[in-house]
Amino acid sequence: GQVTLVTKRAHGWWRDPDIAHLVDKAGAEDMGIILMVRDPRDVLLSAHGADPKSSAYVSPLHWARSIRAGAALERRLDEGTAFMILRYEDLVTAPEETGARIAARFGLTLRAGSPGFAAVGHNLAASGAVIDDYLVDAMHGVRTISGASVGKWRERSEDPAAALVADPDTAPLISAFCGRHDYAGPEPTSM
Repeated sequence: GQVTLVTKRAHGWWRDPDIAHLVDKAGAEDMGIILMVRDPRDVLLSAHGADPKSSAYVSPLHWARSIRAGAALERRLDEGTAFMILRYEDLVTAPEETGARIAARFGLTLRAGSPGFAAVGHNLAASGAVIDDYLVDAMHGVRTISGASVGKWRERSEDPAAALVADPDTAPLISAFCGRHDYAGPEPTSM
């Protein structure tokens, strides 16, 4: 069968009509879904599409909406839909092991002659898929998987995710998300 890999969620993906459509499509087309999560600290420091006027790539409200949407998606999928929650950190620091987990969960194999799961550029070229130039630019090119971006927040003197727990409306949700996915919870700034 055909496999489609979606590497980015569209802005506003958390809206219920979009989630309902994804759930319906997954069931109708026998699609599997991977919900990728990432440490809030590294996401907040991401350079992908960041507004140069803002130090935060993703706002607390955006985080809250995404977390709620991921939970809603997981709840709403029927038992027959292959589903996996995947930590970005696991993908980029142990790509072959993570690739093996993905393959086992979704019944996939790499093409003969592939140098491995981490060789994204090679695998993409071998697939013959055409990727929109805008997406390639937004991702700073198609390249081999690397864990270089993991833990960049540790280079900062202040916790970049403190703003996520400064708001009493988002703090419990962010803390629960961090706990569920084995991320150290952000420390609120003292007032």
